[in-house]
Amino acid sequence: MIWTHFAAVGIVAGALGFVGGWQVQGWRLGEQIAAIKSQQAEAVNTATREARATESRRFKEAQDAQAAAQARAISARRDADAARAAAGSLRDALHTASNGMPGEPASACHERAHAIGELFAQCGAAYQSMAEVADRLDSDRRTLIEAWPK
Repeated sequence: MIWTHFAAVGIVAGALGFVGGWQVQGWRLGEQIAAIKSQQAEAVNTATREARATESRRFKEAQDAQAAAQARAISARRDADAARAAAGSLRDALHTASNGMPGEPASACHERAHAIGELFAQCGAAYQSMAEVADRLDSDRRTLIEAWPK
């Protein structure tokens, strides 16, 4: 009978040891899981903050680009109006010169008209050059837009 008591005590001690070890292991693993969850939550929070900052920066850049485009459009309209006014003035001067002044010989009228015609040609060449530059700039703009990350 003594052996049965020792065996029963051994079984109970073993069972208590097993249950105690199981409980301690559970506490240790629970702490590890809690630490991993905390690290994951912090990583998510950090990524969210960074994503919001990036989104905010890109939105501001887009607004700035739109404002700059509007300013460029206003400037381009102003320049185009000035160019139209200058061309109209030159056209009027050519018309006046071709009509001549009373008492002025026809050869003088033709010389003046020829000179104004050359001036018109030079202006046209300058405007054509300006248009080429504008086309290159437009091409650069399109390249930048197409290269923008989507």
